[in-house]
Amino acid sequence: MTDSPRSLFQNQSANGSGPALDWRGGGGSFRAWGELAGGTLALEASFDGGTTFVPVEGASLTQAGIKNFQLPVCKLRASLSGASGSPSADVTAEV
Repeated sequence: MTDSPRSLFQNQSANGSGPALDWRGGGGSFRAWGELAGGTLALEASFDGGTTFVPVEGASLTQAGIKNFQLPVCKLRASLSGASGSPSADVTAEV
């Protein structure tokens, strides 16, 4: 059974982090499309209720693409850094 994709960013137009969402644990995919404007998009996880976020190893992108991940229950967010010009990225996480 597949859940609907959960949005981490919609039309992200600047460096920064999107809102955190609750991840129920297990495998998923991190999908990005649009223009990253030379930036790096990273999936980040928090295991302390959203106080501290750490990068998910192997789940960063410098262009549109998909990365799979496996995580326990946590909070997830996407973070764009190093972009210049006019980024316009959409990102989802899906079980």
